[in-house]
Amino acid sequence: MARCTSDYDQVRRYDSSDHWSLLTRMHGSVFPRVMIPCALNVALVCTVIYLKEARGIDLTYSDKGHIYTSTIVSFLLVTRTSIAYSRFMEARSGLASCMRSCRELMQHVVTFTRNEHGERSKKWRFDLARKTIALLRFVVSVLKFGSCGTHAWRIPALTFTEKSALMEAVGEDNERSPMILAMFIRSTIASHVVFLDTPLHVNKELKLYLCVSDFVKGYHQLMALIDAPLPFPLIQMNKCFLIIWIFTLPLVLHSDGMGTFSTLLAVFFMTYAFLGLELVSVQMDDPYGDDPTDIDVLGKAKDIFGDMYDCIHDIDGPEVSKRLRAYFSIQEMHDMDQSSIDNAIHTGRRQESGEYQPRRLNDTPNHRSLPTEYALRISMVKSPDAGDEKSKIMEQVKDTVKPYWESGQTN
Repeated sequence: MARCTSDYDQVRRYDSSDHWSLLTRMHGSVFPRVMIPCALNVALVCTVIYLKEARGIDLTYSDKGHIYTSTIVSFLLVTRTSIAYSRFMEARSGLASCMRSCRELMQHVVTFTRNEHGERSKKWRFDLARKTIALLRFVVSVLKFGSCGTHAWRIPALTFTEKSALMEAVGEDNERSPMILAMFIRSTIASHVVFLDTPLHVNKELKLYLCVSDFVKGYHQLMALIDAPLPFPLIQMNKCFLIIWIFTLPLVLHSDGMGTFSTLLAVFFMTYAFLGLELVSVQMDDPYGDDPTDIDVLGKAKDIFGDMYDCIHDIDGPEVSKRLRAYFSIQEMHDMDQSSIDNAIHTGRRQESGEYQPRRLNDTPNHRSLPTEYALRISMVKSPDAGDEKSKIMEQVKDTVKPYWESGQTN
């Protein structure tokens, strides 16, 4: 499955032997962001020189203090950068663990049930794939919450019962949502004795549970990094020393007998070096943000989704795979306006009154009609954060699709 975003690939893929390209490329570089501080410091040098030579006002002082404090600043900056890089790589490792376990779960499911072709077996695999994809999408929502602000309960593809249970258990606590869905997946795995003609051997069942356990382990590793950021005193001391040291350089270097041009060059490149490293560390502090160098979490997740679609396509055919894609093919709900939501709800009500004959996702009576499914998901996703308003919209959707629940036409 093709990745939708390419910014991450453009930054990640570079030729270290192409020196000119590395020096001049701006995409993903901190150079544009550090140019303003560099220009300010150069302007400060010009001001100091002008006041000293034209006005007789000497603001410079001895450089002995800067010589001693430069060791402290360098130590703090190097320590800060090293810790940020270690945490960045640990975040990548935890995310890779989560994605690997989801991919392996579906591959093992398809392998272990290769000879199961009944409708109940297909339903079991379909539900397991749907919940696994939703689980990984939940993780993306949790990791991107700081930059996107999307709550996990707004993710499509969960049934109304599952979303109701999720909100009842954790509310809008994003970090706990994947744990509840992991429990749903474990319950679905345990139901193989009901859906499969030949229940899984205990060792195969344990292997599936182990994949879920590996996911939980990787997710806890990610949450540990989010819940325990770098110590605030270290960050504060580093920034304090760095800013004071950098922006007092013009007062020190010109007193050392350096020429005007030499002072300008020294101040510019020292500002670029020290503040550039600090900005790199700041970017690595949040590896799931929107910076070009951040991890493309959603793009990597979509690669896993594509593998899962292929697994279902391989064992259950293209129709089931298309149904699975349909759960996740709705456009991101925060990109839709309120009129789209109202139209979807109105369509669902027309179904209820018999004025509109919906197009089915498939020919079986065990799935919601497409407009009703849209009305339910869009209303759930676009519900405002206020509890009373959210409950009101949920009740509205419940009334809209109630006849379909009672007739057994929903999951």
